[in-house]
Amino acid sequence: MNMQVHEFGSGAFPILAKTDRSGLEDCVGKDCPTVYGAEGDDILIQGYETSLLFRENSIPDGERVVRIPRGLLRQLVANGEL
Repeated sequence: MNMQVHEFGSGAFPILAKTDRSGLEDCVGKDCPTVYGAEGDDILIQGYETSLLFRENSIPDGERVVRIPRGLLRQLVANGEL
């Protein structure tokens, strides 16, 4: 199986899991919750913005909370990435 890679301005990151909003199907396109591999043991997560759910100043500067379907995490486990 060839691993897909997403290229950003700062580099290329392997796609470890990608799903549609329901978390049940593989997603086509760019607006999909996605987990990318990063340097070392880190991962990057693309999800839906949730800033309206949290009180102002409750999340530290430089951090964001995103919403992802549970199916995205199930994919990571099924693919042996977690």
